[in-house]
Amino acid sequence: MSLRTIFLAHAEADHDFALGLADFLELGCDVTCDAEGGVIRSGEDLISIAGEGLGADVLALLLSQASSPIGWQRERWEPVLFDQTRDANTELVTVLLSEC
Repeated sequence: MSLRTIFLAHAEADHDFALGLADFLELGCDVTCDAEGGVIRSGEDLISIAGEGLGADVLALLLSQASSPIGWQRERWEPVLFDQTRDANTELVTVLLSEC
């Protein structure tokens, strides 16, 4: 089996968790993780950064109040999280870090 890639989309406040998760997964699994590229930057949100992770084998959304502080319209997230992930053959995983 070939090395798989995981893109960890997350808020800056959750960056330490994302780095720890990346280390854990890379140590115990045949994967490489991108936690640095998955940080939500100024002017972005979780949906926009998720679009950047579509080149990975797995797109992992780390959900917290910091990463998803407001509700999104279905018309905005559905094309990225369903249609584009399917078209890119990218698996989608969500990890709930805290209520949001």
